[in-house]
Amino acid sequence: MKAKELREYLNNSFKEKLIPFGFKKRGSNFYFLEKGKSYSINFNSLNYDNSFPTSFSCFSGFIEVEKKYAELLNKNEKEIAKIKSSGQLYINQALLYDQQKYSCKSYDLYTLQEAEKAVIEIVEYFIERIIPNFKKIETINDLDVWYNTKEYMINSRRLKVDIIYGLLVAKFVSNPNYESLKSKYLKLSSHFGEWDKNELNKAIVYIDSNIK
Repeated sequence: MKAKELREYLNNSFKEKLIPFGFKKRGSNFYFLEKGKSYSINFNSLNYDNSFPTSFSCFSGFIEVEKKYAELLNKNEKEIAKIKSSGQLYINQALLYDQQKYSCKSYDLYTLQEAEKAVIEIVEYFIERIIPNFKKIETINDLDVWYNTKEYMINSRRLKVDIIYGLLVAKFVSNPNYESLKSKYLKLSSHFGEWDKNELNKAIVYIDSNIK
């Protein structure tokens, strides 16, 4: 089995199983839109000679927030208009495994039969477990609670991105604790390198000036 053969097989197998649920395909990403919110899943497969470690990542969030995030990143109007999925909520297979919620950290695939078994397990878990949890975040105010009134940031696996999302959402919903959250997150990010600090500071300047 070659890497190209496996990738084509995974793409087709995911497509076959997700399209009936209303998902659309874009690259290796499959997404579904509902009431201004998206749900998406993608997979990553590595080539280790005779085997192919493969794992999945899942995202959800509000398109309106994602477009503001894209503006913050200086995306142009055409790029922003193409946004079909959002990533404020994020989970991946390795994190689920660490939380003892999934049986393996990744699938080490050797055959197409093993790939098919993995896709069946992944899609079932995604549809029956992950999407219902994502759907509990019904409004942008709920998203603000998710990020900013829990200890979410301390356990973040993508801290810079989550801080930007958290502050963007807090400003978006006029969270009265915005300034204190900003101070708290700047302290939490004090270990960042210069490049990441500059990126975060630029994002904060944009949020302070443009989000009302």
